[in-house]
Amino acid sequence: MKRLIAFTALLVLVGVASAPAVFYHDVITFENCAQNYTPKALIANGHFVFYMSEAVADARNKAILFPLDVGFAFDERWSASFIIPLVNNMPAVGDSKFGLADPWIKGKFIPMLGPNISVGPRIAFRLPVGTDGIAVKRMAIDFAGLFHMGYTTAFKLDAQIGMTMELAKDNVKSPSPFYFVAEPGYAFNPKMSFCGIIGVAIPVLKGEAAGVEFDGVKEYWVGEKFNWKLSPNVTINEVFSYRLGEELAGKDLYFGAGVTANIPL
Repeated sequence: MKRLIAFTALLVLVGVASAPAVFYHDVITFENCAQNYTPKALIANGHFVFYMSEAVADARNKAILFPLDVGFAFDERWSASFIIPLVNNMPAVGDSKFGLADPWIKGKFIPMLGPNISVGPRIAFRLPVGTDGIAVKRMAIDFAGLFHMGYTTAFKLDAQIGMTMELAKDNVKSPSPFYFVAEPGYAFNPKMSFCGIIGVAIPVLKGEAAGVEFDGVKEYWVGEKFNWKLSPNVTINEVFSYRLGEELAGKDLYFGAGVTANIPL
């Protein structure tokens, strides 16, 4: 009962003050690529994120994001979770709107290849149940490989390579992107680590609207991330990311801070 109360309190904390689950393509690409820290545990990863589009200097679109990843670690290798992305859009023109973007359900399997390296797959499904005007409300399937190095060394490297397959609804389909995210870093001590972020998303399948196909936009971004482990099961995160994409994509910036926790059962 005490653990259930602690988990409920954590979710409240995470919703109010919450390293990010959204980059410039989708929330699914923010992931812990290492094995689960605590087997047979509830996992909660929540963030408070500020996002601003600099595409037009005098008409910047802004948003406050509250992505919450809640699930269960069955053992060191297997886990499943929901990503619940709450969004407060503040467009340069029009009224602000708060609601639920498309949530994801995902699972991953992370076996070890040696004492310092793990590699494993992730599969995820985007559910078209978000709020009108916030969510795209279209199904998607994501396949990705996750790589982690740094279990026994101070040098760390997380990497993801994958693709999101967008599905059509009402004759509308977004372009399907291939993406790669690398986070090389260094652990100053067992509690604090810092890493850089390099990412790219390239559309490999065209979008479609009313029977007309269209190309997607390439996106590139750089940034940094800082982790501070308060205890074996609680970590505070900070992240900053800046998009360097094509002119149509704009040069957007993203800042987030949050909490990652594992609660043993």
